[in-house]
Amino acid sequence: ISTPHPSDRPSVSPVPTHVPTTAAPTRSRAPTPAGSTKWRIRATAEMLRNDLYWYVGTLRLYSNPSCSGNVNTGGAYLESGHGFGAQGEPWKAFTFHSSSYWIGTSDSEGNWWVGMEFEDYRDIQCVRYNDNRGAYNIDYGAKELVVEAWNSGKEKWVKYGEVLPGRYTGNSANIVITGPQTSSPTTGLKPSAGPTRVPSALPTNTISMQPTDSPGVSVSAAPSRVVYPERLVYLGCYKDKLEDRALPHWKGARKSFEECTELCEGYKYFNVAWFRQCFCGNGDYAKHGEGEGCDCDAEKISDSQWLGCAYGYKRLAPSVVPSVSSLPSIAPTDISYNYLGCFKDSAKNRALPVYKGRDKTFDECASLCANYNFFGRQGPQACYCGDIGYDKYGPADGCDCDDTDIGTDKNCVYKRRRPAENPSSAPTVRPPGAPTAQPGAPSSAPTRAPVAAPTTRPDPVFKRGLSFRAAQNCHVLDEHAAVSWWYSWSDKAGFSEGFCDDPQAAASDARTRGQEFVPMFAKDIPQKPFGLETEANLQAASYLMTFDRLEESLTMAVVRLPDGSTNISPNEAARLWPQIVSIADEYDLEIVAPCVDIQEGGDWITEWLGECEVLYGEPCRFDYTCLHAYYQLEPCIEGEGACLSEAMTDIDEWMAEFGKPAWVTEFACTGKSECTAEQHLELMHQSVPMLDASDAVYRYAWFAGHGSPSERGNTNEIAWEHTEGKSCNNKKFLKTFGESSWMIKTNMQCLEVAEGDSDCYSPLTLHMGKFNGIRICECSKDTCENLFSQSTTQMWREVGPRNTSALTPLGQAYQNILPKSNPPTPADTSGHPSSL
Repeated sequence: ISTPHPSDRPSVSPVPTHVPTTAAPTRSRAPTPAGSTKWRIRATAEMLRNDLYWYVGTLRLYSNPSCSGNVNTGGAYLESGHGFGAQGEPWKAFTFHSSSYWIGTSDSEGNWWVGMEFEDYRDIQCVRYNDNRGAYNIDYGAKELVVEAWNSGKEKWVKYGEVLPGRYTGNSANIVITGPQTSSPTTGLKPSAGPTRVPSALPTNTISMQPTDSPGVSVSAAPSRVVYPERLVYLGCYKDKLEDRALPHWKGARKSFEECTELCEGYKYFNVAWFRQCFCGNGDYAKHGEGEGCDCDAEKISDSQWLGCAYGYKRLAPSVVPSVSSLPSIAPTDISYNYLGCFKDSAKNRALPVYKGRDKTFDECASLCANYNFFGRQGPQACYCGDIGYDKYGPADGCDCDDTDIGTDKNCVYKRRRPAENPSSAPTVRPPGAPTAQPGAPSSAPTRAPVAAPTTRPDPVFKRGLSFRAAQNCHVLDEHAAVSWWYSWSDKAGFSEGFCDDPQAAASDARTRGQEFVPMFAKDIPQKPFGLETEANLQAASYLMTFDRLEESLTMAVVRLPDGSTNISPNEAARLWPQIVSIADEYDLEIVAPCVDIQEGGDWITEWLGECEVLYGEPCRFDYTCLHAYYQLEPCIEGEGACLSEAMTDIDEWMAEFGKPAWVTEFACTGKSECTAEQHLELMHQSVPMLDASDAVYRYAWFAGHGSPSERGNTNEIAWEHTEGKSCNNKKFLKTFGESSWMIKTNMQCLEVAEGDSDCYSPLTLHMGKFNGIRICECSKDTCENLFSQSTTQMWREVGPRNTSALTPLGQAYQNILPKSNPPTPADTSGHPSSL
């Protein structure tokens, strides 16, 4: 907090204007002969060293500026709130005992404060303050605070003196009050100039930056405005909020200005905030209002993490972008391609994300990308494929599509089309900058003939799926060409709960590739009205999966699991089932019965159906059974699980017993000793063809994309090593999870805060666990060699590239094991008997 109190701030235009660089407005001590009846100290979440509690051990209010003489006492205690019952009450801040302190919590507006109300007026001129250090090496002190007095005439709190910085842990500090702050006669705001890395000669033309989704905000580059003539305009210093980012696409911390400029190409705006965190977006960059105090050239942009320097990309002239009618085409064969033109690319975030190698001829790249909508070649004939977004960075000049060096970070892009899509006559007008055609060759296309579709990328197999929760990045499914569906043990698609910075786009891209998300009510039924993501997933779905991990609750009403969720009994599941049926009917979904272990879950299903008979006079309605099928390879060891040779007999018996085909939602190698990666691979090679060929199996999913025990059964290379129940000794508290405005909501936001904190050791180790029942985000301050047990903690250690889409050998095999018979389709199940 370095500005006047919010209620004292003048209204300002959302369009920043140039302010000459001058000294900050001076503050003067205003006469306060009457003083005030109420005094307090206050801090916000960003002023504290954590946003959980504020421990205040000493608070003395003196009328002498030397903090001497009599202490003002005898008033009523004021506070924002306190924790730990009577242990944390506010009177403890005013005692003279070193072991006594106020344990403060915030009010509804995100302020922590404690003070005293007197019967008469008191003119406080000095405050003595000391905070305390809490347990587990978490600092509960303040980085800065402010002293405030109540103005009864205006009925509001007024800030006295400057913001009071410093860390007072273990030592008292005397804070001299200099008087109420007054605003500058003109704006009341400190100057906020743009960065200095701009041309000395600024253009005088006006550049319109009117965002379509930000009505009323128009930015002009007047002569006094900082302008980037080639590509950018500086927009000003703006506020932000963690739970509602003005520009929501985070690209990492400690990014140089040039790096953020490159990472955000393709968006309208970007923002560099706090420890140079980079955000991109197309929305209203000014939605949270103008701020002050940004130093756009510094390593730390602002003392507040909610302020940033905003920039806009100048729009390209319309003549740069070729029209569709002007694009050349390649003569059609079984599969042929239209040349779309030369387009920019970024090595940080490829427009066509699937890399197929370098030194690829036109024919080879077309062959490798035949099952994608688009392919592109660039640089040393590097080949890239994708289904959307080839033009996300805009058109480029200078592609030499026939050369061995096509050009750096610029693609010659082609679109796949079938004969039915071929126009009767190909247009002959070349787009600006397209390569010159050879005589007799199609205009602007390379001088090689197109090729027919290869078989390198398999078509999705209807049965084949994948399970993962808390996606390690946005690219978990990118290379799973044979996978047609996925689930995450949730009604959410798994991307918003992990380390993906654009969950909605990741799920949308997967659906574009023909991969279907199947929602699951694994532990409970979400309350209506459903959240936006749940609602969208149900509307897009064809199936609804239900309760999971149930065998151990057979004799109990509800079992509490280590992760805090509940394991539902047969009776409770029967009582909840009408809600399942109602939701399935509302969204026209087929119902998958509760998921149980193939060896031990039969009794649970039988009892559940019996409970339904008792309650409703008929069995609960469902369309498929659901199984977990873990087996050991031959030769089998007695007592370490069933043999794989028994698997299909077991599944056939389930079909015979319950009359419905099964979803095998988890299968992998098992044994008392953790299976090796080679054993998982061998079991996959043996079991997948059997599952594909079985009429008793409707769908199946390998366990797991990532998160299998010891990571040996993962199909995806990991970016984060995940450990439960362990924690680092030397760690730092960062943020609290919760719904309040100053709290974080997701793992990705925890990562974002850690990236911006210089105390967090890189590569990062994050901890997300519970402290006194409250979920918190922490980071390790060193390499985290020393671990201790902490049952409530989830630890994530960074071990690989964050945005990798690479598959393990196991994952590659999962794509390449082809079905031996035609897989079922939804239409194939129409003859299955329906359940009551």
